[in-house]
Amino acid sequence: MKCVRFGGLWALCLLIFLPACQTSLVGRPAWSVSQVHKDYPASKFFSGAASAENLEEARKMARSRLADNLKKRVREAFEKQMAQVDKGSLAYLSEQAIDELIAEPAGIRIAVDWSSSKGVRHAALAVASRDEVLASAREQSKAYREQVQQLLETAKQMEDKVPYAALLNLLGAVYIEAQATHQRIFVQALAEKEALEDNQETGGSEKALRQWLASLKLSVIRGQGQKAHPGQALSAPLVVAVEWLDQKVPRPLARAPLRLLMQVAKSKPIKLRCEQNGWATSSPMVPATAQGKLQVRVSLDAAQILEDAGLDPTDTRTASLKNIIEGDALSIDLRVPGKDTPRCIVLIAESQNGDFVTDPVSVRELNRLLGDLGCDAVGTDQVKLDLPDAPSEAQIVAALRGQVRWAVLGEAACGVSRELSESFLFSEAWGRFSLYSGIDGKEVKRFEAKLTSPGQDAKTAGKRALKKLSKQAQKAFQPFFKGQSTRP
Repeated sequence: MKCVRFGGLWALCLLIFLPACQTSLVGRPAWSVSQVHKDYPASKFFSGAASAENLEEARKMARSRLADNLKKRVREAFEKQMAQVDKGSLAYLSEQAIDELIAEPAGIRIAVDWSSSKGVRHAALAVASRDEVLASAREQSKAYREQVQQLLETAKQMEDKVPYAALLNLLGAVYIEAQATHQRIFVQALAEKEALEDNQETGGSEKALRQWLASLKLSVIRGQGQKAHPGQALSAPLVVAVEWLDQKVPRPLARAPLRLLMQVAKSKPIKLRCEQNGWATSSPMVPATAQGKLQVRVSLDAAQILEDAGLDPTDTRTASLKNIIEGDALSIDLRVPGKDTPRCIVLIAESQNGDFVTDPVSVRELNRLLGDLGCDAVGTDQVKLDLPDAPSEAQIVAALRGQVRWAVLGEAACGVSRELSESFLFSEAWGRFSLYSGIDGKEVKRFEAKLTSPGQDAKTAGKRALKKLSKQAQKAFQPFFKGQSTRP
C-alpha cells in the first residue's frame, strides 16, 4: 500500500514539473545543438548557434560561436604555414592578429531565431556566406598590396628630401605587408586549399627596412670618457650624431628620436630628438648610486618611431619590429670616482704680464695631472662657497672645509722674458701653489717656481712655460695623494 502511494506521489510531481522542462530540454531545435541548419549547409556557409535566457544574448553568443568556430579552423591552418616563418619576423601571426582577422567576418547575419512557447528559452543561428567572406578577404588583401607598393614608392621619393620620413613610410609598408600576408593565409585556411591564392613574394618591405636601418650610424661627438659625479648633472654634455649612409655618403638623420639609458638600477630612460644637423645633446643627472665605470647606452627610440609612423608600440605584432629598429646600442663610458677617491679643488688666480692674455692652461693641466693620481678634481661650481669680495686664501680654505679633501690654491702668470731671434723667443712663467687639507684647513705643502720656455710666439711659449710649471707642482704634491684616500 505504501509503495502505491509513493509511486503516485512521483507521478504527481512529474505532471507538475514536466511542462516547464519540456521547453528547455525537449523543445530546442536540432540546429541549436549541431550548429548546422539544413537551409544553410556547411558547404556554402560558416555558422554558429547558441542558447540563452533572452533573445539578444542568444544572438550575441551565436556570433561569438561563429567566430570561435572560424578561429579554431584558421589557427590550425596558420600553424602549418607559420611553421616555416621566423617567429622574430613581423609576418609571424600573433593571437591578436587572428582575433582581428575573424572578429567580424563579412556578410555575417542572424539567419534563424527560436523562442520557447513561454519565452523562457531562446536560441539563434549566425551564418556567413563562404563566398562573401572569401571575396572580402581577397579584396582586402589586394588593397593591402596596393598600399604597400604606394608606401615603398613614397619612401624612395622621400630619401633625398627627408630621410626620416622615408623611414616612417618603410615602417608602414612592413606593417601593412604583414597584414596582407595574414589575409592571404586566412583565405587559404577558409578555402581549404593547399596553395596560397597567388604566388606573390612576401617579406620584401621588411628586407628593405633592414637594409635601410643597416645604413644608419650612431656616433659620439662629445662626452666620451668624462668624469661624472653622483647626484650631479654631467659637466660636459653628451653629444650623439645619427647619420644615414646614402650610397656611402653620410647624411644627417634630422628628427630621429633617441633613447638614452644609464646602466644603473632604477635608472629611467631619457628621450632625445635629433636637430637638423643630426645631433642630439643631453646633460643627464648621474644617479646617486653610480660608482666606478658608468656605461650610457644610446639607441634609436623604437617606440617613438612607431608612434611617428602611426603605429601602436604596445601592439604585440610590433614587438619584433621594435627589435629590428633598435638594433645595436651605442655605448658611452663615464668615470664615476669611488667614495674613497680624494676630492680636490684647484683654484688658480692668473695675472697678465706682457702684451698677451694667457690661456688658463695651468688650471687644466693641474686638474688633469691630479686626476692621473686618482684625485677627483672638481670646479668651483660643484661646491658651495660663501665668500666676501676679494677673499683671502684663509677665507677660501675655511669655506671649503668639509666639502673637499684637498685644496690647491695659488696663482700663476707668464710673460715675455727675452727675444731669442725674430722668429723665436723665451717666455717666463712663475707660480706659487699651496696644498691645503680640506678636513682641518692646514697647509701641508707649498710649491714656488720660476722658469722659462721657448716658443715661436708669445702665447705658445707662455703655454709651454705654464705646463712645465704645473707638472713640477704635480710632482711636488704627488706623495700626498698617492695611497692616501681617506684623510690627508
